[in-house]
Amino acid sequence: MEKPIEKAVENFVLTEDMLTSLKCTLCESFLSVPPILITSEDGTKMKCGRCNFKSHEVVRAVCYENLAKQMKFPCSNKPCEEILNWEDVKLHEKNCDHRTILCMKTNCNERIRAQDYISHFKMQHEKSLYTDSMVLKNIHSAYGMGVLQNEYKAYVILFDCDNIKFGLTVCSLEPTNKVFNLSITSPGSKLSITINEQPIIRFNERYHCYKCMQGVCKCDFHAYRHHRRSIFSKMTTKVDKDVVKKTFGSQGVYYTIDIMDKKVDTEEFDDLVDKNMILDEVSEDENEEICSEQENLLRDILICPQCSNNLEAPIYQCVTGHVICSKCRDGVETCSTCEAKIENTRNYLLEEVAISLEAVDTQKPEDRPQPEIKDKEIVCPQPKCFEKITLKDISDHYKEHHIDNFHFNTFSIKNVYAYYNIDVLVKYGKTFILLFDFDDINFGISICSLDNEEGLEYEITLSSSNNHHSIKATRQKLVVFDDLTHCFKCALGTCKNDEHHASHKSKRRDIFRSMVTKINRDATRRMFNTGNMNYTVRLIDVSAMVQRDKIIRQMFECSICKDYMIPPILQCLSGHSLCNTCASKLEKCPSCEASLSGTRNFAVEQATEKAQLACQNLFENCIYRTSLKRIAAHEAECPRKPKRLCSAETKNEAAKK
Repeated sequence: MEKPIEKAVENFVLTEDMLTSLKCTLCESFLSVPPILITSEDGTKMKCGRCNFKSHEVVRAVCYENLAKQMKFPCSNKPCEEILNWEDVKLHEKNCDHRTILCMKTNCNERIRAQDYISHFKMQHEKSLYTDSMVLKNIHSAYGMGVLQNEYKAYVILFDCDNIKFGLTVCSLEPTNKVFNLSITSPGSKLSITINEQPIIRFNERYHCYKCMQGVCKCDFHAYRHHRRSIFSKMTTKVDKDVVKKTFGSQGVYYTIDIMDKKVDTEEFDDLVDKNMILDEVSEDENEEICSEQENLLRDILICPQCSNNLEAPIYQCVTGHVICSKCRDGVETCSTCEAKIENTRNYLLEEVAISLEAVDTQKPEDRPQPEIKDKEIVCPQPKCFEKITLKDISDHYKEHHIDNFHFNTFSIKNVYAYYNIDVLVKYGKTFILLFDFDDINFGISICSLDNEEGLEYEITLSSSNNHHSIKATRQKLVVFDDLTHCFKCALGTCKNDEHHASHKSKRRDIFRSMVTKINRDATRRMFNTGNMNYTVRLIDVSAMVQRDKIIRQMFECSICKDYMIPPILQCLSGHSLCNTCASKLEKCPSCEASLSGTRNFAVEQATEKAQLACQNLFENCIYRTSLKRIAAHEAECPRKPKRLCSAETKNEAAKK
């Protein structure tokens, strides 16, 4: 009778002598990650699953793998002392705190722990380290890499190109649920290309090696050491170079990479909406949210902590730094917050903010005096309607007879191509006429106001059906509507007005030629890979946004050195604010010669945590907006910063030398 086979001993721990012979011939790590492949004819050489890229070896060491399932292996990342089961090794090593990565800079062969990657680049390769966002110029014709720090996490960015496309990959060193947006802009153009919600993949040194791209890598276990073009073929985001050229011409182009939170999936909502119906978005858009955040920030610091009423000049504060309104100050000798003495110390900085904000509020579009629209009688612009109406009644007429072409707050239409129509949009209590047309090369759009509207601009976005790709035209100017110039029936060839002279064909060409916004049709088709796209038009009160930005910027500007003030923000006994650096060098206030006794400006200090400032180069098409602590560093290195031109005398002196 045969004896039963005894059960194998599970989780057998290998000795150091055994482990020495069980190493991958490529990366010299333990043979602890499947699949294990035999790489030599005599069976003495094997490679592990970490190096499982394409190869001619097809013989799998199945017998070894079955035995290895009963063993325990140490982690390959030294000095990690974890002893792991066969099935747990791969996941542990991927997230191990002792995992090291080879520095990707050409002349640096140091291996760094993943959590120390940012500090290494900050110390050794500062020019390749970016904070919050990464801005590069003309990289569509080059290859390179950079490290982006966002929320204390490191992201490795690789970019490359061929004759047709530009490619980009963003890799995270740690697990993340973030995505990235790519914005392409040009200082000389108001157009921009945006590619949204692109995936961020987990960094793997074997596949994402910049030295392999350069052809100087010496690591045999890197998959693309001898196949540089394979790295480009695997890149996650690609942009057609011809699309960039047709959109911006031969001007310099800037690429901005931003790490973002992944948006909530809206497919279920989209399924409920008729794809051909026109949508009106009543909710706030991004620009209105910025205006709301700006206003809330300024309103919050202008509230008296004692009575919760709005602060108005004169604004006082205790000797420690807590504000109080003039009404609450009467009859009070000590601060209710810190019990410090209340004297005659003012807060001139907040007084200036209160006065400036009041001036901005009186200039809101809905609060501005309504212009008297002339009672000029025109024929309804709609193609099949010949009813005579006055300009001031055009919105009511559209609302009653052409509701499909009437919009409120925002114009949005989905899944159309070469939109060719005239619509009416009502916002800020005012009426605007939207003209859409196209020719063989471009789409054309004009937004007309019934009267001259100062401070208002519009932006138009053409986006793909999944909203991942878009071309946007920003800071577009409104034009005043003129029935003779903007006759849609003339464009159609159905106009019966004898005053509208010239032939219908030439009239349509003239109308299209005068349109404000033009976007290349072929560029949009090639980018979206479809003829269908979404149109979105938003009106923006640019003047209010810029003025609030100016107020916030001046609020944090030191009156002496003109740098941004960050806590602690100090005041003299009279009430003039200055930064801590300047206060440490002075004994008296340069404005009033009052003593500097360490009084703080707590109201402004609290605002520094919430403040978001736009880059000073906003009018140079820089869309960067960040916290107070980081805006100065960005503005110093902003690629859209205007270049200072030498004077004629300086040029002559340089020529003589």
